[in-house]
Amino acid sequence: LYSLSRRFVTQTHTKQNGKFIGPREAVTNSLGCSTSIIHPFEMVDQPRHYNGSYFSGEDILTASQCVVREQSSPTWRELEVLEKRRRQILRKVELPVWRVILSWNGTCLRALCLDWLVWVPIIVFIVVRILTRHVEMVDVFADSNLRILGGFLSFFLVLFVNQNNTRFFESFKLAKACGTKITDIAGLASTKMRFSAAMRLIRYMNAAHVVAYVGLDGPYSREHFFNHINAKYQLLTTAEIESLQSFGWKYETFLELLTWCQHDIETAKKSGDIDSYESRELNQLLLIMKGSIHGIYNHCEQPVHFFYIHFLCLLSALYLPLFALK
Repeated sequence: LYSLSRRFVTQTHTKQNGKFIGPREAVTNSLGCSTSIIHPFEMVDQPRHYNGSYFSGEDILTASQCVVREQSSPTWRELEVLEKRRRQILRKVELPVWRVILSWNGTCLRALCLDWLVWVPIIVFIVVRILTRHVEMVDVFADSNLRILGGFLSFFLVLFVNQNNTRFFESFKLAKACGTKITDIAGLASTKMRFSAAMRLIRYMNAAHVVAYVGLDGPYSREHFFNHINAKYQLLTTAEIESLQSFGWKYETFLELLTWCQHDIETAKKSGDIDSYESRELNQLLLIMKGSIHGIYNHCEQPVHFFYIHFLCLLSALYLPLFALK
């Protein structure tokens, strides 16, 4: 059961380098919703440069670190294959019973076959069974309280799996909330603001959303993820990208892009395109989006406690061989 819970976290969160991220379709859906409101992403205004930063230079990646991260990241094609496979697994819940039983991808069979903690008790059991045919052995576990240890382990394993399941759905809701807020802002901006100003605001919001996932240091890299989306939708110009280089494409870059959005909202308010109420509404939606991304980063920075995982591993390693002997 512990093996399945570990595989579950890896498969659902796309874990890499010790961190995980939310689902990718939230980015794609938010881009699609925004572009359906204002179509031509090709119409790009003059870039605006912002040099202000809330962070020190200690948080900026070096060039060698960026190269290592880019080389270890999957390509856009590999991300598409992963997303297609994940969606196929999601639809398997509607299959008949016999097809569910015969499935391989996304099942416990694949996780069990690759975990040594499953094979060690099986090997111990086989060895003991062979020895009992040729050597007279005493059942030393006849009056043992091994069942108590098994019940104790099962109790903690259930709590562990439930905790990981809760973290996954919370991350999923946070990722989907970002796309929803981008759509809300795009709808309000496209009806109240000038076309050029609304277009720029939508570009910056979607760029911030994509950059936020790149900053997680997971499989979504700047080279294969952001550059592909940026080339397709023209979210940022070359000059705007250059002005973000000093932030190292981390969480700080996401915050800087949100600052650009807030600056555009304030400019629209001063020009009379929107009133104070609409400006406050747009800023509140931006803050909700920021909170959702911040929640995803919090999940990455604080996974399940190592003490808890070590405790379960230790109990499993002790109990399963004893159970095989029993």
